[in-house]
Amino acid sequence: MKKTKVPCWELPELTDAVDPVIAYPESSMGYDLITCTSCGQIYAAEVSAQMYVEPLEKRLANLGCIKCEAALIDTCAAYPETYVDRYGRVRTHSRSLTIPDDKDAVLREFPSIY
Repeated sequence: MKKTKVPCWELPELTDAVDPVIAYPESSMGYDLITCTSCGQIYAAEVSAQMYVEPLEKRLANLGCIKCEAALIDTCAAYPETYVDRYGRVRTHSRSLTIPDDKDAVLREFPSIY
């Protein structure tokens, strides 16, 4: 699985998350982040590919998690709205509607679904 760099912003309020970051895709550009709820592995899903190449659900039907090998169609969830904490528990987080400044973004590398 190839890796891709995604502009992200840190979420200091998620003190129990393994990788406390968030991405804000803009309309048909950018990346959604998804997580495997079995192990917490985070993936990038290109928004334009979801619309023009193959729907995410169809793509996930043929993929297993690179970390725990669980079927992603059964275990994926939007990240950080759903995340696995440091103790393996599935937790939830409410996404802020305020998008941070671009200057505060950091590039993070994630396995790419597309």
